[in-house]
Amino acid sequence: MDREKIEQIRNEFSIPLAYAIKLLKENQNDVSAAIVGYHKDNIQKIIQVTDCQISVAQEIYLHCNFDVEQSIRKIKSQVILLTTRENRKKIKNEIGFILWAESEGTKTSSNDIFIPVQDFDCILKVFQAVSASNLQSSFDMCGENYFDHETSLCILNEIKKIQTNNSQINNFLGLVITWWNEQLSDAEFIVVYGNL
Repeated sequence: MDREKIEQIRNEFSIPLAYAIKLLKENQNDVSAAIVGYHKDNIQKIIQVTDCQISVAQEIYLHCNFDVEQSIRKIKSQVILLTTRENRKKIKNEIGFILWAESEGTKTSSNDIFIPVQDFDCILKVFQAVSASNLQSSFDMCGENYFDHETSLCILNEIKKIQTNNSQINNFLGLVITWWNEQLSDAEFIVVYGNL
């Protein structure tokens, strides 16, 4: 193993000797390929921790100057957009609903989601029906709606019953169900905030 190449990689990234040697071995002693391998490893770490798409991990990693921890924090602090639309870039400053999970007055997860109002219409009747049946005030389209764990389970079960032949709506419902399930493992409440 070429000591000069090892030092070149370690000076570039301030990484342990064993990791520099591993990178060089995996890349046939090619420094440029080892550097690419280092960045690929970091992107994989980001994806594992945040469960984001590779394109998001690459973009944030580059934006955060190749800092893995900063990239992870930035991705975790982002609001996730759930929509039936293919062109997500057109969704800017729209009205809709932000959902998050809480326990004892604090968020249990940094994975808030935003659902534009047109997409929320797919599930709005579920929230209205559950709010009415629990003798709560009606579902507030312009404020916070707190749903306790039991009520949140009812909402989840009702969303699961929605049937449609539209694949985009089915994908959207699947994402909502997955997010809802994940939040219920730790949360006392699911909060649905309408910004209409």
